[in-house]
Amino acid sequence: MTSRVFLLATLFGALLSSEAQTLPAPDQLALGELAQLAATHPAPKTLVDVALGHPVALVQGRASVGFIGRLSGDVSESEWRIWAANHPAVDAGACRSGIASFRVDAYALDVISELPMTLVELASRAVPDVNKARYGTRVDSVHAGLELPQPFHGEGVLIGVLDWGFDYTHPMFYDTATTASRIRAVWDQYRQAGPAPSGYGYGTEADLPEDIAAMGSDTANVYSYSTHGTHVAGIAAGGGAGVGLTGMAPAAGLLFATLMVDEAAALDAFEWMAGVAEADGKRLVINNSWGLPQWGTPDGTALSNQFIDALSENGVVFVSSNGNNGDSNFHIDHTFAGVGDTLRSRVQFYPLSANPNAWGQNLTLWGEPGESFSAGFMLTQGVSAVVGTSPMYHTADGPLVLDTIHVVNDDTLIYDIAMEAAHPNNGRPFLQMRIHKGASNLAVVLQATAESGRVHAWNHTHLSNNVGNWGQNFQAAQSTWLAGNPYYGIQQPACGHSVIAVGAYSSEYPNSQGTEVGGSLANFSSYGPTLDERLKPNVSAPGVNVESSLSSFRDGSYSVTSQAEWAGTTYDFGKLSGTSMSSPA
Repeated sequence: MTSRVFLLATLFGALLSSEAQTLPAPDQLALGELAQLAATHPAPKTLVDVALGHPVALVQGRASVGFIGRLSGDVSESEWRIWAANHPAVDAGACRSGIASFRVDAYALDVISELPMTLVELASRAVPDVNKARYGTRVDSVHAGLELPQPFHGEGVLIGVLDWGFDYTHPMFYDTATTASRIRAVWDQYRQAGPAPSGYGYGTEADLPEDIAAMGSDTANVYSYSTHGTHVAGIAAGGGAGVGLTGMAPAAGLLFATLMVDEAAALDAFEWMAGVAEADGKRLVINNSWGLPQWGTPDGTALSNQFIDALSENGVVFVSSNGNNGDSNFHIDHTFAGVGDTLRSRVQFYPLSANPNAWGQNLTLWGEPGESFSAGFMLTQGVSAVVGTSPMYHTADGPLVLDTIHVVNDDTLIYDIAMEAAHPNNGRPFLQMRIHKGASNLAVVLQATAESGRVHAWNHTHLSNNVGNWGQNFQAAQSTWLAGNPYYGIQQPACGHSVIAVGAYSSEYPNSQGTEVGGSLANFSSYGPTLDERLKPNVSAPGVNVESSLSSFRDGSYSVTSQAEWAGTTYDFGKLSGTSMSSPA
């Protein structure tokens, strides 16, 4: 029996030379991968196609990478924009309270070390959270004005929906008489024709009803011609389309933004929506029925959450789906009691055959500030026969990034490590370990040690296109090992301090005898609290089999439950489940 570990590469410090600037270890790992891809794919379109696991999009013919950064204390927003204008590889985006979104040419990543910033994060990719609502939320009472000064239907409010798969022509987005569209403006960040919104160098904006109608829908994107955004927006503010499927705020105006690829583009969309609402003198509510896979910092300290906090202080309301990992025992935690105390748990792997982009598992571990820990893995044949052991990686040695393989007889496992002694956002020790075991029958067992302190670990499926956000179980294969649980499952951006995180339950409704039925928690709805022990979700809403509008431009197959004939076109409705559906409710 042979077990060998080979170091393939260490990438720490390869892209950042400035001592005053910090890039978290997982982002260093990702940028090292991206730099290698850029070196072997000189055509921007080809690079975008092969770099699906990274926040890269084709913008005006360039392969553009999304980032978020914190400006140095002595740099103003105007100075930052002047700096970016003088560096052709950098495109500045939104900026608020010193937090800036920006994009960098993938072939000029060395410019990152010159940025006038103290912290830079690679933007995470965003994914939708899909897995009888007005009665369940008592919105019918609000519409009727019961025990209120007057009925409310969303008058004077703009609802911003950041998503994919919008049908701008659907009668759900007209007033209740289906005579006038309520879509105030749209920004399709994928559409290359322009014109882009003022201050942004990509996408197409339209704010006249005839121009919006002429566009028809947003363009095909990473989710092709989907219907997610149309369904979500119908729940939030559908006018009924003459079939009675009225949303929560049927009199509200609508802002639609098709999210290009990542959270940097999301911050741009937030700022764009806030600008429209301010110009119109209306209150703004932004719905996010999506999450960030593998989470970043799950305690609300990420730069994107800080940006949201700043907008919230100016009156913008953010609502976000809580996540759909409630039926997965993908979390473990342990408080260590001294030298020799060891956490062990077997890692369940998502089948490679279940998804063409399946790669392996992403294990993320967070400790307490000032309490370092060590982690690695064992390989077992069956339940107890240990056939290989990785080195133990000590967070006190971070920041560190490496890429390596582990060979046991005829089995080769590929894995990489990214770790921090103190993560720049929250001061916590952190370790990420992504493991690919291919067709090997060996079991992977996570193990961690510490002298004191509490360590949390999560087991997420890792897809090569980086859009997986579902958990896999931790298993107690032996009596002294830890079994997983579904707790501490709140994703970004829902984990933020200023975000209303929404869980999901089955709608309660009166049956034919007048008895109220339903109302149970949806099995998929993620559990809290956050890593820093705040209560989440803040509220739950109907998210099981919620009926709403489907895009007439969709290219996927959905079960149609209702139809509306309008302007010579048949428009469909269907039922979907997930916290994507509960968030707009």
